[in-house]
Amino acid sequence: MIAAAWDRLRLFNIGELLMHRGRTAMSLVVMGVSAGLLVAVLSISGSVTGSVDRLTHSLGGRAALEVTGVTDAGFDQQLLQRIATTPGVDKAVPMVRAQLGSGPDRALLIGADQNIGALGSELTGPMTALLGKLLTVPNGVLVGAAMGHAEGEQFTLGSGTVTVAGILDKKTSKQLNDGHLVAAPLGLAQKVTGRIGRLDSIQIIPTPGTRVDTLRAELTKV
Repeated sequence: MIAAAWDRLRLFNIGELLMHRGRTAMSLVVMGVSAGLLVAVLSISGSVTGSVDRLTHSLGGRAALEVTGVTDAGFDQQLLQRIATTPGVDKAVPMVRAQLGSGPDRALLIGADQNIGALGSELTGPMTALLGKLLTVPNGVLVGAAMGHAEGEQFTLGSGTVTVAGILDKKTSKQLNDGHLVAAPLGLAQKVTGRIGRLDSIQIIPTPGTRVDTLRAELTKV
């Protein structure tokens, strides 16, 4: 049976390949290039996904769930109160996230309110420690070490001008978008991005003993 199968393969397939060597070589090249592109796409996808996961974990901290908008425009901030009062929610931390600039001037803008302290994330410590400066410096922001700005310096961010109230240390900067980061009070972040009254996400910390699946179902209803 194996011999018969080999005879048919040799007669109808191998012979055909040898008769059309140019077409055979071209087909092999195409398959090789396609395989290479597939591997490259999977590698890039894995790298990007890993980077996003690390950044999300660095910002989310203790949050077990996150409510996000389905478009770049985010969602209405009025939803925050309904989410915060949902049974099983201990803390609801609103955030604005936006990519601003390009090339060496690119930066991830993070806007959050005083509740960010509950997250225990990489950004919590610096924003909590420098909260006084953020509130007393007009349009004050924190910047990552890679931004190249000095404390007290003013620069254009989105549609407004901000002042550097503090600089994140190199360790924290490295964990947050490689230091290309600007952290601002929620209202200021909404203002410079032209998204007053809009949020990109709400980080959810459940009350002790609350099942995450049950809370997810309740939030879905909201």
